[in-house]
Parts: sequence; structure tokens; C-alpha cells
Amino acid sequence: ELKSLDRSLFSLTPGRAFYKDIWVNQVLLCSVVGGMISVVLPIYIPGLNTHVFYQSGISWEWGVVIGMSLVFIAWCEIWKLFCRGPLFKHWTRAFINSDEGVHIAGQ
Repeated sequence: ELKSLDRSLFSLTPGRAFYKDIWVNQVLLCSVVGGMISVVLPIYIPGLNTHVFYQSGISWEWGVVIGMSLVFIAWCEIWKLFCRGPLFKHWTRAFINSDEGVHIAGQ
């Protein structure tokens, strides 16, 4: 779930538990959970997985899925931390105030 581009998933509202912030938007939460379930169930329903989708269940690959999900979440949190930091704001101000600045194509 992406609730904020600036704040960490674990501190959306200071002084409030993160699971309460996630529970506030129940439509988004149910969509994410429903999406995860709709992907996993067809793989593990006997008959449906082998005769319709021609797939079999995975075993050790779940470790890769969970590991890469954790890497993705960690990278997003590190990026947000970097963007909130003073170094990023300094680079942004230096770029905007430079002679090059931000140019629109054709101008």
C-alpha cells in the first residue's frame, strides 16, 4: 500500500499505530488483500491449476517472492528517508537555482 509519498509506512500519523492508519482506508486494504488472494488461489485449487492454467504450486520460490517484496519495501522506505533529508533538499534547490534550471522543451 502506498499511503504517502513523504511519510514512512510505519509513521504516517505521528503518535498513532501504523495499523490504525492502514485500517482507515478499508477499500484500499481490501483491494490489496483481495488481489493477493486472487493470485494465490487459482494456483492451489486442485484441477483448476493443472487443467485450466497448466500451473503447479511453487515451493522454494515463495522465499524469493517474500524476499524481493521485503527488498522492495525497504528500498521504498530508504528512498523516502533520502527524499526527506537535507541533502536531497539542498540538491533540489541547487538544481532549480542553477543557470540550467528546469527547461520546457521548445522554449
